Amino acid sequence: MNRKKTILALAAVVALGLALTGCTETPSATQNDQVASNSQLDRYQKNQPIPAADWSQYRQTVIDVENAQIHGVATTTFFFNQGTPKPIKVCPSIGFAVPTTAQLTNPDQITNTSGAAAGYGVVAQQEPSGVYTGASSGTYVVCVASDGSKYISYWEGDVQTEGGAAHWDNTQGLILLDGAPTVTAKTQ
Repeated sequence: MNRKKTILALAAVVALGLALTGCTETPSATQNDQVASNSQLDRYQKNQPIPAADWSQYRQTVIDVENAQIHGVATTTFFFNQGTPKPIKVCPSIGFAVPTTAQLTNPDQITNTSGAAAGYGVVAQQEPSGVYTGASSGTYVVCVASDGSKYISYWEGDVQTEGGAAHWDNTQGLILLDGAPTVTAKTQ
């Protein structure tokens, strides 16, 4: 019985020695690169820490734009042909231009496949309209007609939307805001 315990103990010591030898292998070039990169990043973070602030103008501008998009403020949109200095159309509008690629639902869905290539993948998901959104330079604008009715105008050229009533000045060749803007930015 003692002989069996000795053999088992010896086998355990040999197995442990082999396991420890496997854990001390030389690091690969990739592991060395990772160690060097992490060391450099640690030095940057110590000497040039990421800024921490109580307020950010950049973030506030994004919030202001998002609020204007959500609340549908009065704007003016100018439609341009590329290479043409004057707009081909101007309309009082509501909110800001919406790219035709904007979607209310997630554009992707996870799918489960079977067979030889079984697994999960991501595929395009159709919109509630039954179509798939593709790449486009198109833009939708909610224009306001002279009688106050609202209509959608679609354009694939360049569009500029001003945050308030505006007009095209032929003499100066530019867009001018008429009165107070309806979309304002908060600053600190």
